[in-house]
Amino acid sequence: MDKNKLLNFALKAGVTAAAAIAVIVCFKLLILDKKTGKLPPQALGEFVPPVNVPLADAANNVGKNIIIEGTITKSHNSGKVIFLNFKDGLNLYLTCVIFASDFGNFPEKPEEFYLGKKVRVSGKVKEYKGAPEIVLSSQKQITLLN
Repeated sequence: MDKNKLLNFALKAGVTAAAAIAVIVCFKLLILDKKTGKLPPQALGEFVPPVNVPLADAANNVGKNIIIEGTITKSHNSGKVIFLNFKDGLNLYLTCVIFASDFGNFPEKPEEFYLGKKVRVSGKVKEYKGAPEIVLSSQKQITLLN
C-alpha cells in the first residue's frame, strides 16, 4: 500500500471513529436516564403509568404522565377552548385544557360543572407560554372527588 492510500485510509478511519464517539456521547446525554444510566421505559415503547404529584410540583414534571388532585378555582370557555385552573391565590399551578373538538366528551358546560370542585386529573404535562398544562380529551382523565 502506498503512502497516500495509507494516509487516506487513516483519515477515513479517524473520522468514522470520531462520528461513532459523538453518537455514543449524544445517546448517553439525551436518551439515558440521568439517575439510573439506563434507557427510560418510554424510550422502549413501554407504558409508563402516571405518577402522583403534589399540585405545586406540576411545573417540575413537564413531559411526564402524572396524576394530580386539587380544586378547580377558576374556569373559562372561549368557545374554542375551556380552561380549568388549579390556582391558589396568585399562584397558578396547572391549567387543564379542553379543545372544542372534545367538548362532547365531557358533561355539559364543563367550565361550570367542575368549577369549585375537588378533582383528580391524569395526563401528560406540557408547557404552554411558560405555564404547565394538561390537555384533556376524555372525561376518564378527570374524576370528581367531592
